[in-house]
Amino acid sequence: MGDWSPNAEIIVFQNACFMGYMELKQIDHVKASELFSQYNIFAFIMECYDYLHLSGVEYVVKEIDSRIQEGKKFEERL
Repeated sequence: MGDWSPNAEIIVFQNACFMGYMELKQIDHVKASELFSQYNIFAFIMECYDYLHLSGVEYVVKEIDSRIQEGKKFEERL
C-alpha cells in the first residue's frame, strides 16, 4: 500500500457516497451518475473532503440527497 495517495482516499470516499446514495434512493448507477453529474456532487465531495470524511458516509449521503432535493448545484471555487 505504499502507493496509496490522498487522491485515492478521496476516490474511495466518493465511491462509498455514490454507492450509499444509490442504495438510499433505490436507483441504478446510470440515474445516480446523471444526478451526481448534474449537481456536481463528485466535485463537492472532493473540495469538501477534509470536512466530509470526518462526518461519515451516512451523513454525507443524506447531505447529498438534501442538496439534490433542493436543487443546489455545487459551484467549484477556483
